[in-house]
Amino acid sequence: MLRAVFAVSLALSMMIGLSQDEEAALVQASAGRMVRIRIGTNGIARTTDLPLEVYVARVLAAEGDPKAGDAAQRALAIAIRTFAAANAGRHARD
Repeated sequence: MLRAVFAVSLALSMMIGLSQDEEAALVQASAGRMVRIRIGTNGIARTTDLPLEVYVARVLAAEGDPKAGDAAQRALAIAIRTFAAANAGRHARD
């Protein structure tokens, strides 16, 4: 399991308006790869596990520029996956 932390607001990252079919497709594309993220609001932190591609979509929606071109969106998605892989195990004790 990949474990990562990324500074995005919970409101932005969790509410991107994916349909059930879109989320199911992202879960399937994740092929069992999960990311453990630490979410903190108002001094209270918890960890949660997300399928990798759901994580990528949520971070991309929260941090990316919707008007950016396809190449920029793909590059940011690669950076997000790389960040998650580089931080694997970061929350192993959480």
